[in-house]
Amino acid sequence: MLNGLEDFITRAHSAQDLDELCIIFEKAMAQFGFERWAYQVLSAAHEKDRAPVILSNYPSDWVAHYIEQQYNRIDPIVLAGPKEVDPFTWAHLCDKVGLNKKQSDFFGEARDFG
Repeated sequence: MLNGLEDFITRAHSAQDLDELCIIFEKAMAQFGFERWAYQVLSAAHEKDRAPVILSNYPSDWVAHYIEQQYNRIDPIVLAGPKEVDPFTWAHLCDKVGLNKKQSDFFGEARDFG
């Protein structure tokens, strides 16, 4: 597994652009059994009005909707994930922090979106 991680880091570091980085992520996540993945660059608190940078293989319509609705401001993974030191699943983190109505609605909308 370590060689796979080292290979991923080396390839990601040498990516020439975001499209190439997405391909590298896609292959790495597939090796770990993940069909869908998302990577979001988090802005500093003083840049909260800045649109997030998101790399993912989710449908582009969903990503555009996510950004337009500013779901990064309520997304429990974005809000609580950086505080975690161990790997986590979304379900585990959501159970740990609890979801408010907006967050529950957000996940329902994501599910309905496909």
